[in-house]
Amino acid sequence: MNNSLVHVKFLNRGHRVHINRGETILDAAKKAGVYINSPCGGMGLCGKCKVLVRSGKTEITEEERKFLSSEELEEGFRLACKAAAESNLEVETEQEKSGSKILSAGILNGDVNIQPALFVKKVKLSKLELGSDKSYAELLEEMIPGAGYDLTILKQLAEITASEDDSFSAVMMDKQILSLNRESSSQDLYSVCFDIGTTTIAGELVNLSTGESVDSVSAGNAQGGYGADVLSRINHSSQSSENLREISGVIVRQIDELILQLCRRAEIRPETIYSLFAAGNTTMLQLFAGINCSNLGKIPFVNVLGRGTLVKAKEIGLNNLFSEGDVYLMPVIGGFLGGDTTACIAAANINNEKQKLQLLVDIGTNGEIVLNNYGHITAASTAAGPALEGAKISCGMRADTGAIDECTLEGEDIKFSSIGSEEPEGICGSGLIDAIACMLRAGVINMMGHFTDKPETLPEGIKSRLINNNGQMEFVLSEIGSKRVAITQKDIREFQLAAGAIRAGINILLKRCGLKFSQLDEVLLAGGFGAFLNVENACRAGLLPCESTGCASRISSIGNAALAGVKRILLDSTAKEKLEIDCREIEHVELSLDTDFQMEFSEAMLFPQIN
Repeated sequence: MNNSLVHVKFLNRGHRVHINRGETILDAAKKAGVYINSPCGGMGLCGKCKVLVRSGKTEITEEERKFLSSEELEEGFRLACKAAAESNLEVETEQEKSGSKILSAGILNGDVNIQPALFVKKVKLSKLELGSDKSYAELLEEMIPGAGYDLTILKQLAEITASEDDSFSAVMMDKQILSLNRESSSQDLYSVCFDIGTTTIAGELVNLSTGESVDSVSAGNAQGGYGADVLSRINHSSQSSENLREISGVIVRQIDELILQLCRRAEIRPETIYSLFAAGNTTMLQLFAGINCSNLGKIPFVNVLGRGTLVKAKEIGLNNLFSEGDVYLMPVIGGFLGGDTTACIAAANINNEKQKLQLLVDIGTNGEIVLNNYGHITAASTAAGPALEGAKISCGMRADTGAIDECTLEGEDIKFSSIGSEEPEGICGSGLIDAIACMLRAGVINMMGHFTDKPETLPEGIKSRLINNNGQMEFVLSEIGSKRVAITQKDIREFQLAAGAIRAGINILLKRCGLKFSQLDEVLLAGGFGAFLNVENACRAGLLPCESTGCASRISSIGNAALAGVKRILLDSTAKEKLEIDCREIEHVELSLDTDFQMEFSEAMLFPQIN
C-alpha cells in the first residue's frame, strides 16, 4: 500500500475508505458517503462536526481546544473538519436520530384532477395477411397516432409480436412510448416526488393509477457536510469539475437509496417507477442534475435551469427506477427563486386565484416570499441563512430527538419541551423562536436584542436563568450534568439577521404593491419549519411583520407545500402546462437592487412592538 495513504473505518456506519495522510475525517466521510453535520462547511467555525476517534492518531488543533472540553479531548472526541489523519483511524460518528421532525405532508388548495402525463394505453394490433406491405411499427402508429418511440420500443415490439401476441399495453409519457408490456392495462404505474431542501429531503411514492400516496420518506440532506447554506455548496462545487461530480453524486446516491427504501416498504420493483418529479431551490436542482452552479455565486446570479426541465434518469445517474424513466425538474422563476417556490405556488393554487390578497412564505435556509395581488404575482428570495434550521446557533441543532422545540412563559419561569421528551441536547428553529418571544415578553432582552441591564427586576425563576459565562451573558434553558442549553448574545444576533431578512423581504413586496400586512386576506406558511411554528411567537419575535395580535388569525400553515405541489404537477398534466406558462409572468423582485431594502432590513433587525 502507498505509505501516503491511511485507512479510515467508520465503525457505526459499516463504511471504510482510504485517504491521503493529512486529509481530515470529514474528507474521509465525504468520500465514503457518510453524513457528518458540518454547518460551516468544514471551516472549523461551528464546532458541530464532533466525532469519536476510537483508535489512531490525529493532532489536536486550536479549533478543537476551543470547542471541545479537555475531558472530551482526552476521551477521543475530535472535530471531523480539523482532525487530520496521521495513521489508520477507527471513528464513530453521531448516530442519526429516529425522531426527526421532517414534515413530508402538505396541503393542496383546490381540487386535483387525476390526469397524469404518464399513463397506460391498451393496444390491439390488426392481423396482417400475406401480401400486406405494412410493418408492425406502422400498425403501432395507427393505434397511437403521433407517438414517439426509439429502438428499445421496436425491440420490445418485435419480441411481443414474435410470440403472436396482438394485445399488449404501452406505458406513455405524454406522446412518448416508454415501454411495451404483455401485462394488462390495469397494471399499477408508480412515480416518486421529491422536495430536495438545503437541509432536509422529503419524498413520496405515488400510485399513478389511483393518485394515492403509497408511502413517504425523509432524511437530512447528505450534502450538509459541505456547509449548511447554498453558497458554501456553490463555492465547493465551483472549484473543479471533480468537486461538482462529488457533491452532485452525494445527493443522487441519497435519493437513489430513498427510492429503494420506498420500493422495499411497498414491496414493488424499482422498474415499475417510471418517473421522478423534483422540487428544490435553484442550487439544489442544478446540483442534483450535475449542472455547474458558479453563476449562482456571483452577480447577477443567473440560473441555467428555466422552464420545467425533462431529462432521463440515467443521465443524472439514478438506478432505482425504470431504465428509460424521466426526471422532471420543476420550473425556476429566476436566480434563487427555484422549483421549490413554483411547487409551493402550485400547492397553494395561487396562480389560479384572482379574488384574494395572499402572501406565501417558505421559511427555511433560503426564505422565498410570494405575493398574490388579485392575480398579479410578485416573488422574492432572501438569504435568511441556516440559523432557523439550528446552524450558527451555539446550542442549535436540527429538529431531532432531544431538541428543545417549544418554550412557554408560565408564571415566573419559562417551561420547555423537547422532541421525544428526551433530555435536551440543543435547540431547533421552532424552539429558538419560542425562546426569543418568551425572553422579550419577560423583559430578558429589549427591542435591540440586548440582555437587560437590570436583571434584578426579573421574576426569580427567570433571573436564575441569566448567567455570566466568562464575561458573556447567557440565558440557560436547561442544564443537566455537563450539558447546558443556553441562548447567547451571538445567538440572538444570528436570529435577528435571519428574521430581519424575511421580514424586510415581505415589507418590500408589500410596499411595491401599496399594501399593508393587515390588508392581506391570508398568509400561508410553507415548509416543514412553518408547520411547527407558533404563529403568535413568530409575530412577537419579528419573523413576520404583524402590526397587532389580530394578524395571527389570518396566518396558517400548509405544511410541506413544495412536496404537495410537485405531486399536483405529477398528477395533473394540465396544471403542469399552466404552471410553466404562469411562471414566466411572475414578477421577480431582486431585493439587492431595491434601494429601500437596506433600510427595511436595518429596521427589521429590531424586535417589534405589537399592539
